[in-house]
Amino acid sequence: MGWGKVSVVVTAYNAAAFLERAVASVLSQTAPVLEVLVVDDASTDRTSAVAEELARRHPAVGYVRLERNRGVSAARNVGIIRARGEWVAFLDADDAWLPEKLARQFAALAQKAQATWVYCDGWHADEFLRPTRHRLSDGLGCTSEGRIYHRLLAGEFVWPSTTVFRREVFEAVGLFDEGLRGCEDWDFFIRVARRYPCVYVPEPLVLHRTHPASLTAAHRPVVREHCRQALEKLLSATPDLDQDTRRRLYFNFHRTWGYLQFTGGDRQGARADFRAALKFRPWSPTAWCGLFLTVALPPPVYRRVVRWPLKHVYYRFNGLVKRLRRPGTEARAAEARAEKTFHGPSGNRISPGGT
Repeated sequence: MGWGKVSVVVTAYNAAAFLERAVASVLSQTAPVLEVLVVDDASTDRTSAVAEELARRHPAVGYVRLERNRGVSAARNVGIIRARGEWVAFLDADDAWLPEKLARQFAALAQKAQATWVYCDGWHADEFLRPTRHRLSDGLGCTSEGRIYHRLLAGEFVWPSTTVFRREVFEAVGLFDEGLRGCEDWDFFIRVARRYPCVYVPEPLVLHRTHPASLTAAHRPVVREHCRQALEKLLSATPDLDQDTRRRLYFNFHRTWGYLQFTGGDRQGARADFRAALKFRPWSPTAWCGLFLTVALPPPVYRRVVRWPLKHVYYRFNGLVKRLRRPGTEARAAEARAEKTFHGPSGNRISPGGT
């Protein structure tokens, strides 16, 4: 199933403090890899020195430095183009894999011989890469396999560091959109999921680090604007989406950014996004909860609430609501049709087709 034919693209920007740990987590996989390509997006710290030393010590490690900062989409695309493997996996330099990550994923892929991509669960981790009690699947993390297009439209996420793709996926749907510096991964996964079903490994096999530089206040407005552009791009490319789905997408955008600004300390911005979310879904308990917290909490209490790891309480609450909410008849029928397409009437997977 491609063991030894995996190219791992590690994207790095000012990641000197994290890069060695990330690369070591790839080299220590129980399933062998063909190569590890470190793509440095014109870092201004010691990332280049660390990467060059890793390439000198480990023959499997290659290093590419971009001459100017072009964003994570461009860095991933350079890695994809240079990759020699039949399969391509991604790892952000501030994340890390657990040793069984690739082995577990290829074992799952072996059960569906023509599968084209796989993702897994993981742990949220602190700035020292210590796992918290919260999984990526808590709250808005996607936990489905097969056709997950409608799950992504519903606001669920897949983290790039959890994924492995067969090369043909990029040839069919294209690369990451280099015009986006926010939600570029969501844009790409939407395009992939619309065409290809996937395999999901529910084990937490990735450590996803959260640290102060991961989404700074200075960059947050820019990232938010690019996420809005990604949403508008999707809506323009899919005129067949019904009005309810469109309203849900706008709701998810404002609710998610309300949460991000809430946990980032931007009380006013969070309040505006939660109010905007309620215009699209006035009954949403998570949006009402977020709005209440931004309005009612005194500043000293607010500053305490947004500290790590209590910021995950909001996603936990949203996850509970998600599990309690029963999907409508139309959504259940669509998911049943998707699963039948993926597995076939007898449970055997058939070749995927475009949608």
